[in-house]
Amino acid sequence: VYYVRRTRKHIVLDDASRKGDYLTSPYVKKFRPRSILCMPVLRQTRLVGILYLENNAVAAAFTDQRIEILQLLSSQAAISIENAKLYKSVSDAESAMRESEKKYRLLADNVSDHIWTMELDTLQFSYHSPSVEQTIGFSVEEALELKLENFLTLESRHKAMHLLQEELE
Repeated sequence: VYYVRRTRKHIVLDDASRKGDYLTSPYVKKFRPRSILCMPVLRQTRLVGILYLENNAVAAAFTDQRIEILQLLSSQAAISIENAKLYKSVSDAESAMRESEKKYRLLADNVSDHIWTMELDTLQFSYHSPSVEQTIGFSVEEALELKLENFLTLESRHKAMHLLQEELE
């Protein structure tokens, strides 16, 4: 296994318990496997796993044809393993995003200051904290229909538009 991991080359032992370099291996001495195949599971050149098979009944069980089939299957397994890792990473990121959103909402919904978010491409409000009712007298639903200029003085509006344009560029 360590050799395959290091070299990324497969090993075939046709009669491991009777001949070869691994006769003195404690595992081979104890379990006396006949045929052993150990091969890398590669995705392009990256090692994603190691396939270890042994047959205790028959010597030379792993022929070239069988090894070729196992290599094809292991390349498909490598793709599946990589896809599973990608799926898990996306799933973990989505969970972290939901948790972050929950914490943000909890904070924003309970702060006394008016917090809002806006879609930069449309300049439409996408969120107003519930404190909008105390600070400017509109319900959240009413505030979502308003435009930015309804909240700002002329001077503040010019500053805000300048900052938004810089952000969009």
